Amino acid sequence: EELESRVDRMGLTSGAGTAAPTAPAQVGGTLRMAVTEPNTLNDILDVRDWYSVLMGRRILESLVDFDPRTLKLYGVLAERWDVSDDQKVVTYYLRKNARWHDGEAFDADDVIFSWEALQNPSYTTSKVRTSFRDAEKLEKVDQYTVRMTWKKVYFNAVGVMNGLPIMPKHVFEKDKTDFNKHPYLRAPVGTGSYVFSEWKTGNYIELKRNKDYWGKDLKDPPFAYPKPSIDALKYIVIKEQEVQLQAFKRGDLDYTSLTPDQFFANEELFRADPTVGISRYSLPAYSYAVW
Repeated sequence: EELESRVDRMGLTSGAGTAAPTAPAQVGGTLRMAVTEPNTLNDILDVRDWYSVLMGRRILESLVDFDPRTLKLYGVLAERWDVSDDQKVVTYYLRKNARWHDGEAFDADDVIFSWEALQNPSYTTSKVRTSFRDAEKLEKVDQYTVRMTWKKVYFNAVGVMNGLPIMPKHVFEKDKTDFNKHPYLRAPVGTGSYVFSEWKTGNYIELKRNKDYWGKDLKDPPFAYPKPSIDALKYIVIKEQEVQLQAFKRGDLDYTSLTPDQFFANEELFRADPTVGISRYSLPAYSYAVW
């Protein structure tokens, strides 16, 4: 009751019915959603937006991430970490079973490469870089261990690494194109649960399930469920909210979000439709204005 009294978002899912959240996931198929076209699929860049993060983080991964239900940290490309007694040194122990989508093995060299790319003043990565302004260095200890040293104690010394998407060193070594214009930024190779498939500008972006994802070996997966059951995610470029709603009604989309006005104008119609599921939920987020 408290949750429903503080609704921040409303969404519709076609074919969902009223199944409980604990219902078994359906395997296969394509999920079609509407998006505003992003500038990149790598959210290390300053031109990133929400959709860059939404899609890019299914392809690229960081060392750690936060569970939005509890805000507790869990390891992604880092299996575990140690923090020194003075709180200034964090040692990350990397996964040995993660591989890039092109089959190459992931290791500490990729983490160091990503860190150096972030720190390069000629690269448009200043938004993420500012989060590390008190970091002294990131160094390779061995093939599967890296160590971050901070100039002073920082409360988020471990978790800040969730903001650094790890990129494959070998891809950039093969193609020396300027980083800010590199084709990788629109067709990334990652370690994540989905593989980049196709980007037709002005039309759609498609990701396909990574059948060889390292996360399938986890016995107790964290919130970001590591066993994707949907074969493909198709993000269709539709900017206007009203056009998105009409596309959903025609059956061209499987999911859409609604404005409050749209929800109340169509609630009776959708509740009478057994093929439409309505989700109402709050988000652990806030909006603000800055002067």
